[in-house]
Amino acid sequence: TALLTVLKDGGFFASRRTIGDMKAALAAKGHTLKSTDLSPILVTLTQQGVLKREKNSAKQWTYFVD
Repeated sequence: TALLTVLKDGGFFASRRTIGDMKAALAAKGHTLKSTDLSPILVTLTQQGVLKREKNSAKQWTYFVD
């Protein structure tokens, strides 16, 4: 959760982001995570109202803040 919160605080979610985008951003910072590691954290952050999500045209969830 802390890693995604750091991305959020840095403005990363000002644009809609997929899990692939998040994995790439975290990898650039030296963190290697699987999609299955990120998914439950994203669901929790969405349920808490920290992030919002919508499906894009490719039927992938995108995460963002207003």
